[in-house]
Amino acid sequence: MIGAIPNPKKTLEIDFSVEQITSTIIFIPLKDNKYKFTSKNDILKTFRFEAMEFLSLGVYIDISVSSISDTKCKIEIEVSRKIGAFDQSYEVSKANDHIANIATLMSECVVLTPTEIKDLEEKKKAVVETKGCGKTAAIFLFITIGTAAAILF
Repeated sequence: MIGAIPNPKKTLEIDFSVEQITSTIIFIPLKDNKYKFTSKNDILKTFRFEAMEFLSLGVYIDISVSSISDTKCKIEIEVSRKIGAFDQSYEVSKANDHIANIATLMSECVVLTPTEIKDLEEKKKAVVETKGCGKTAAIFLFITIGTAAAILF
């Protein structure tokens, strides 16, 4: 990888406590299903999300939260490739889009009320149940067409 570009990073300082951020950051996938929660470390206050990209195996988005004061914290967001490194400018541009999206989603999540969180979780469950029915119907259709084709030929 000649010409590898460093992973894009962004540091934010916001007027919310570390506890507020760490307790709401896990709701990002409920706001945008493009991002999947992968792991977290409660001691180090780090979170990892992943996202798929077109013509790529995707990216990891690492978020680190640290305290500045009781009411202020620092958030560091870093985007890295799942395999390899960034070596084209358009890849870095896409990574910067991920950073902007994550920052926007974090700001939306930190102000969610318990009622809004419950509504998002219920909506997510409904979508998952609907997807499950679609897969079952697709499998049934595939088996039916396969059986019909076997009988005809």
